[in-house]
Amino acid sequence: MRSRHSYGLLQTIGLTETIACNKVEYLEIAVELGRNSSWRSSLQQKMKNNPRIYTQLFENPQCAASLEKLKPCLKRLSLKRLKIFMRTEI
Repeated sequence: MRSRHSYGLLQTIGLTETIACNKVEYLEIAVELGRNSSWRSSLQQKMKNNPRIYTQLFENPQCAASLEKLKPCLKRLSLKRLKIFMRTEI
């Protein structure tokens, strides 16, 4: 879920060049961000130049509605995992 959520956020703010398709690509992007200060700065500038970034991320009713729909599913999943954990012996 976290990877899909991050994917959605990065798509929304237009930083698709930082989206990885697998673990190796994720590490490559992370290393490049750490080593390449000009690329990192250009990404920061791209975010600063987007005046709608705050509203796109935090005032988006569709995002909030989707998270509300997801909440009951997460609760059921957590209860199911708890029951499985309680049945296992330590």
